[in-house]
This record gives sequence, structure tokens and C-alpha cells, in this order.
Amino acid sequence: MEIIIPANKKRFPVQLFICTLVAVALGVYFYYTGSFTLNPLSPISILIVLLIFVIRYLIVLAREFFKLQFDSKANFTITETGIIDNITFVSMGKIPWEDIDDIALDRYRGMDILLIGIRDPDKYSSGMKPTYRSVFNGYIKKWNTPLVISEKRVDYDLESLRDLLLIHSTSTINSHDLRNVPGPGL
Repeated sequence: MEIIIPANKKRFPVQLFICTLVAVALGVYFYYTGSFTLNPLSPISILIVLLIFVIRYLIVLAREFFKLQFDSKANFTITETGIIDNITFVSMGKIPWEDIDDIALDRYRGMDILLIGIRDPDKYSSGMKPTYRSVFNGYIKKWNTPLVISEKRVDYDLESLRDLLLIHSTSTINSHDLRNVPGPGL
């Protein structure tokens, strides 16, 4: 038995759009001013470094967007033996139920997210490209798990997805709803 949760292909890529506008604006500025100085104290040098970072980020966002839009395997699958993650940015692949120890719903920047806790996340980072590994480690640092699914990424209700995961799991998994828990200082 397999349950396939499809990717949300209807969402507009806001970050990709804004990043493209910034890259084009900087490119047009450099083209019309014609000032490509490599003096490290020059403000132009700072803009060149900014343009390099924007282009790198643009490439990462474009790859993610095109993967979700045009890859037929871009989905989240629940099986009897575990889950198959082909929907998140780092796409961890097949994760057995024994490696999953926690499922939590949380709210971040006004949207619900599903956090799926992995017992040994480092096991899934071997063989990753450095860019993906840095995002993977950033998720672990911020969320204590690399598997973070936002409500904008899937075309499915996250509470229902959490319940499906809990019903189909073959191991004991803790479940939390952190959306109404006040954070520090609140």
C-alpha cells in the first residue's frame, strides 16, 4: 500500500521572482555604468559580491522550482516500510519507520510546517553536494530535523498528513502540535 502526497504545483515562486529582479537590476546597473572595478574598498566591489551571491541563490531556487514543477517523482510517499521524501529541498529519499522518532506541527512566518524528526540525520547527508549539505545542516540547526515540509509545498492538509503518518507507522512516534505554544518571551 502506497499513499502519494503530490507537490503543490500551483504556488507562485515569490523568492525566485524577487531574486531574478535583483539580479537583473544589478546586471543592468553594471552594464550601463560600465564600472567593473576590483578595488576592494569600492562600493562597486560590494555590489559585485552581492551579485555573485544573488546569482548562486537564484540558481538554487530555480533548480528547486523546476524540480517541483516538472519532475514526475516530486511527491511525498507513505509506504508500509517508511516514507519516501522527494518533495523537500534536500530530498532525503527512503526513510524507514525505525529512523523516524518525532512528528510535530509548528507555525513559521504565518504558515504551518510539518517537522519529521529523524534519529540519525547524518546517515542521510552522505553523498550530498555541498550546497544541499549546508541547507541540510541549516535545517538541523534551526529545526532539529532536516525533514521540514511547509503547507505551501504539498497539496494536502498538514494535520491530515501527520495523522496519516501516525496511523501507518510501524514504530512508536511522538507527536506534538507546537502551533499554539508561546515562544520565548511571549
